[in-house]
Amino acid sequence: ALPFGFNPPEIIQALQDTFTRLEPSFVQPSSLVAAGELAEQLLALAGPEFTTVTFANSGTEAVEAAIKMARAATGRLGILSTQGGFHGKTLGSLSATAKPFYQDPFGAPVAGFDSVPYGDLAALEQALGEKPYAAVILEAIQGEGGIILPPAGYLVAAAELVRAHGAIFILDEVQTGLGRTGSLFAFQEAGIIRRRGHFGQSPGRRDFPSRGGFGWRPGL
Repeated sequence: ALPFGFNPPEIIQALQDTFTRLEPSFVQPSSLVAAGELAEQLLALAGPEFTTVTFANSGTEAVEAAIKMARAATGRLGILSTQGGFHGKTLGSLSATAKPFYQDPFGAPVAGFDSVPYGDLAALEQALGEKPYAAVILEAIQGEGGIILPPAGYLVAAAELVRAHGAIFILDEVQTGLGRTGSLFAFQEAGIIRRRGHFGQSPGRRDFPSRGGFGWRPGL
């Protein structure tokens, strides 16, 4: 995904400047100037409801981070996803990808993962009422599922249902983020706030980690 075109000169120059400073390139243990600047800009663009950014090397790692944060914040283990979605191929993300073609060879889904039909609010409400979930994860638009748009109002209603049941709403914008739907992020266009979302778009090159997630502090 190259939303800014192929090797845009402004980004090339920024990468070269970072190389010149000889900063360490480890995502987790390092506090990088460029990463801090990018995080501040992303938060400004995402909106005042968001307070944190987590960077990762791939979309599936961003999903894994979101799952871990949801479990840690709620003290629950269950993760509910939607059928036909795609969230990655590491084991947690794969368990949320309700497609037997990808899951069966690897023993996924692991315990705690369930799924409901995409776009079906009644099914979502029923599942949320049957057991406590840490989070519900779904795509703003299902990409690999066939470019499936949700019914009008579905994303906002789903987010409110999830919140009412004490779970965290994770919106996967790996394929819709950074302007692909007309807004910078699809959650902005849908009118969803105070939720957790993540994105995974390359800024024109693969030299630096370019995936990440937005979050807000519990209680806000």
